[in-house]
Amino acid sequence: MNTFVTTAIIGTGQQNQPDIRTGTAVDALTPTGEIERQLLLTAGALAAYRMAGSVPQPAESTTEPAAAEQLPTCSPEAARQIEQCLLNTSSDLLAQAYTLLQQARLRLPHSLLPLALDNARQHKVLRALLIPALGERGFWLSRHNPEWSWVAHFLTDQSEELPADAEEIWQEGTLGQRCEILRRLRAIDPARARDWLNTILKQEKAEARRDLLATFASGLSIDDEPLLEQLLTDRSESVRHQAITLLAQIPGSGLSQRMLERANALLRYEKKLAKKGQVKVSLPTTVPVEWQRDGISAQPGDNAIAQPQKEQYHNALLRQILDYIDPAHWEAHFSVTPDELVNAQKNGTYAEAILTAWSEAALLFNRHDWMAPLFDWWYAKESKHYYYSSADTKSLTLLKHMPQSEAETKVLQMLTNLSTNWSNQPIAALDALPRPWSAQFADATFKLCREFVQTTKDSDNRWYTWGHFLDLAGAATPTSSLETASTGWTVPERLGDQYKQNVTSLLETLQIRKTLLEEIQ
Repeated sequence: MNTFVTTAIIGTGQQNQPDIRTGTAVDALTPTGEIERQLLLTAGALAAYRMAGSVPQPAESTTEPAAAEQLPTCSPEAARQIEQCLLNTSSDLLAQAYTLLQQARLRLPHSLLPLALDNARQHKVLRALLIPALGERGFWLSRHNPEWSWVAHFLTDQSEELPADAEEIWQEGTLGQRCEILRRLRAIDPARARDWLNTILKQEKAEARRDLLATFASGLSIDDEPLLEQLLTDRSESVRHQAITLLAQIPGSGLSQRMLERANALLRYEKKLAKKGQVKVSLPTTVPVEWQRDGISAQPGDNAIAQPQKEQYHNALLRQILDYIDPAHWEAHFSVTPDELVNAQKNGTYAEAILTAWSEAALLFNRHDWMAPLFDWWYAKESKHYYYSSADTKSLTLLKHMPQSEAETKVLQMLTNLSTNWSNQPIAALDALPRPWSAQFADATFKLCREFVQTTKDSDNRWYTWGHFLDLAGAATPTSSLETASTGWTVPERLGDQYKQNVTSLLETLQIRKTLLEEIQ
């Protein structure tokens, strides 16, 4: 409460001599005479003084300008095409455009940077691709808008070399930058990378420990075992799981040997007279305490537990061990092929748990010869019970990691009878294929697509699904097939405008890609 309000409430007669100084230039105008007159005139002058405003203070510092650009900008026509893709949120086309810019060592013009940064804020999959095309001005802009702070998780230098200020970034950078520095250092000097990580582990939060540890997935060796073993008792479950996953991939590690012992006791293979084998399961009645350190915590339970709950315990126990066993072990251990083992487990009590574990292990150890039979099993099962979409299912996850030629052969088999099979299953599988497609696959699928549109009846309302395929094909067609994919399209009049619009959209996409390819060199 200021002097004027206090004096007005108490009254001038109740105070000896109230202090009515304001600490401003108004004090020089204070009149003489009675205190009441001084108070009222000073208060009025102060009110007018405040209404007049104040002289702004000089800024303490100015913003540093962006550094000079190191890369030339792309052509105006390429920029125009990229702008249209940004406005239409064409993620597939943007990914290809950014890749072309990186290969050509070109950047976006300054006028497109806000739009591109906003777009990548919403589409995380584009962020790493956009970074090389931002240029110095893009990094500078990102520091002045909190919504673009994701840029700070990347290094400005996109090479694989260790920058001169690597240690400074390791100590003070963002988590994303530190992970990238550790990954690069590990490729150059694994021992030093281990020392760096070991030194800071105790002071980092769980998320940071997990993400930094994940950089060790490449180049694993037995030298990493001591560090990873100590993390089996980490206070964070996600860190312990990461350590188990890494240790399981190191041949000869203590954990991999312990898991193999347990796995061999769980499964056995019996050859039947009909030449079809069967995988049998022998579950332990209790889970030893020492297993818990290796992430095995499920308890099978006793006979008093309800059967569904008991099965859940058993399935969890199988997964916690079999997920970390290289599938190649079972081929050698049982002397049978992956196809035979998958078929042997088709109708078993624990079929889904075991095949789920084998699928996870095939992905973890990159066993391509297991992926095809596992894909067939999951696809047959899922197509009966799931409405396929772009969301991952077990079959689609396996398809994404299969050798491209093998994956394309699987999908082409789904598309061979378009009149009955033009549904969500093959569309979702098409979306899961690695891109770009091979020229042979693109040509074959476009041929089937043209045949479909010529033979389908006018009452057929599958134009939406068919159009979805064309959208995928427009982005996935290899550059060598862009010209052939653009020709030979005729839509019968009986099919109406929807089918024609689908073709028009495809041709526009292909033309954009051809223009980008010509302009970004």
